[in-house]
Amino acid sequence: MALEQDVPCAGCGYNLRGLSSTGLCPECGGSIRASIEEMKRGVTVAELRAARRVCICSLLACGGAVTVGLTAFSRPWIVAGIPIVGEMIAWTASLLALNFARPLLQRTALGRRCFVFGFVIAIAALSVVVLRLLLMHFVAIGVAGATIATLVTASNVLAAPVPLLAVIDVLRRERAPRWLAAATFGIVFVTALADVSCEFLIFSEIQRMPPGMFALTTPHPAIGYGVIWPIAIAGVVSGRPVAPVGYGIMFGVMLTHAAWVVAVILMSVTLTGRIRRRAMIGQGS
Repeated sequence: MALEQDVPCAGCGYNLRGLSSTGLCPECGGSIRASIEEMKRGVTVAELRAARRVCICSLLACGGAVTVGLTAFSRPWIVAGIPIVGEMIAWTASLLALNFARPLLQRTALGRRCFVFGFVIAIAALSVVVLRLLLMHFVAIGVAGATIATLVTASNVLAAPVPLLAVIDVLRRERAPRWLAAATFGIVFVTALADVSCEFLIFSEIQRMPPGMFALTTPHPAIGYGVIWPIAIAGVVSGRPVAPVGYGIMFGVMLTHAAWVVAVILMSVTLTGRIRRRAMIGQGS
């Protein structure tokens, strides 16, 4: 019987409409019956791959942010440009994570609103950082300007969980282990709360920070305050006077983000296994 509706191939995404349900995909040779079964499950291989890309981009963004923190206080000229490269990696990977999460969030009205919220905030925060760096030698923004800039960039901590929420939804619909989706959701929620607390701490110091440090302490979309790990460690090692509650907040952020990284890695591994299993089923059926 010929298919009378659009059915994407489980292996390559080719539209199988009009082909026999017992045949093979003309593009990759995968089983059409397996593709039909996959469509009934509600999660396509394309969605699994998009979710894995979100995880990979989030980890890359975190790596870029950590690189910034490790080199931000270095003196030798040879490493002077590394923080800039790290910032570029962190912002680019974060925006890519949001972009890859977009089709996963389009399924519901709430998801679409979350994407628009996260994207608008990310672009606004990036614009503020770039403008302040470009104008720092020409215009003194003053206390009011620094406050407004901080409020705009700080909102990134609220948008940071958006891409991972899309991945969690894919795992839920894919019937992945419940503990993984539940644990990741809890970690994302707690990390967001820790980032908000960290924002209050940084806000108390932001008016005394130079523009360059302002850029380094700006949370990134998709990861939040990943950069605070090495900054907190550097602060302890250098003996910089910080209130005990400040150290508590910074190390709390460090611990929650460490758990966040582990959760993202586990989700990426799980998604990779599901993708490989689908490919084997599609080729072997």
